Amino acid sequence: MKYSYHPLPEAYKNILLTRQYVDLIIVGKDPYPTSAAGIPFCKESWKELLRVNCSGYHVLSALGVDLVAAKEKFSTPIILFEALAVEGIAFLNASYHFLNSERIYKKHFCFIEMATAVNKLIIEKTKVCILCGQAKVIKDYIPAQTDIFEVIHPDVQNRKFNKNAWEQVWLPKTLKSTFDLNFKT
Repeated sequence: MKYSYHPLPEAYKNILLTRQYVDLIIVGKDPYPTSAAGIPFCKESWKELLRVNCSGYHVLSALGVDLVAAKEKFSTPIILFEALAVEGIAFLNASYHFLNSERIYKKHFCFIEMATAVNKLIIEKTKVCILCGQAKVIKDYIPAQTDIFEVIHPDVQNRKFNKNAWEQVWLPKTLKSTFDLNFKT
């Protein structure tokens, strides 16, 4: 099987590495199977990101991002995600290779290790880390001083099967109020 590879874009990674600390990191399992933009939960176009079945749509809504205003202000979703990084909100993946499975198996751990080499420098300076679904596989790589929250993945399919757990995290402005986030973006 051939894995598609979508590493963090250098510009995005550099924003995060130059920050003294990161307020919040949201970690997904792996890149989108289609239209991955390199930044986890980000899509290449506003049309794709604003679909209600897009996990990134629900993540941004839960953060309290006004998506209508963001679309007016930022020409692409990538620029929005970079602006959030400047303000201390980061998005990472447990693997930057698309794993093509719902679960993470032993055969995938080489990809997890490769991603950890990139993620470690960012995770070391974070206050809060949210691990979405199978991303919990990286829990052992997160420093003890970081608050870790394991949550249901924002995929809308999960809402069908576990509505209460999904809504506790991914309803609009839920993360904003839970973590008292104040950003200008």
